[in-house]
Amino acid sequence: MLEATPRRPDMPSNAVLQRHEAASGAFGRTIALDGSLDAGKATAKIDRGVLTLWIPKRKEETQERKIRID
Repeated sequence: MLEATPRRPDMPSNAVLQRHEAASGAFGRTIALDGSLDAGKATAKIDRGVLTLWIPKRKEETQERKIRID
């Protein structure tokens, strides 16, 4: 679960808010991942309000198998 609580900008005590375009309060987001992704190796970055997630795919474990042919 991704959670955040927005901060209100610091304003002088005598300031009057004319318009407020961003919602206030806590919010959260849950993302269901495909089983082929390795959530344990996920990384995240936030830059200028944009959250970027990198979730690598799991490496397929291929095992060599010898099959005897009669």
